[in-house]
Amino acid sequence: MLSNLGKLFDLVVPEHKLDQYFARIRTAKTSIAARAMLEDVFVDFDDPDGNFKEQFQTTGFDSRFFELYLHAYFSRSGFEVDRSFPNPDFIVTRNGTKVCVEATTVNPSTSGVIAKDGKKIEGLGETELLEY
Repeated sequence: MLSNLGKLFDLVVPEHKLDQYFARIRTAKTSIAARAMLEDVFVDFDDPDGNFKEQFQTTGFDSRFFELYLHAYFSRSGFEVDRSFPNPDFIVTRNGTKVCVEATTVNPSTSGVIAKDGKKIEGLGETELLEY
């Protein structure tokens, strides 16, 4: 199933739900080249889950951006890329060797005192750190 029913930057969610970095890349004059590159990568990008664009535009921007990066690297570096399954993110083959790749990113905390109070872990006291 191809995800690119329309372009990557065609909105599939209301503007108030957009990730701030997606919104900046989508509209900034300085991001014209980045948008063109991302659209080019997206042309042959399969979306087995069917929710790539929605997540790329909202809560999963960082991880979905990383998946596009990996797809660009693999598909342009001589790997055969298989994205026909929801998991793992990629099955790549080259020179007779097949490898499964699950793309993972480190994202800001969405729970606990760090997310609630917007503190950095270095700024937590001993009690707060133990609680976290």
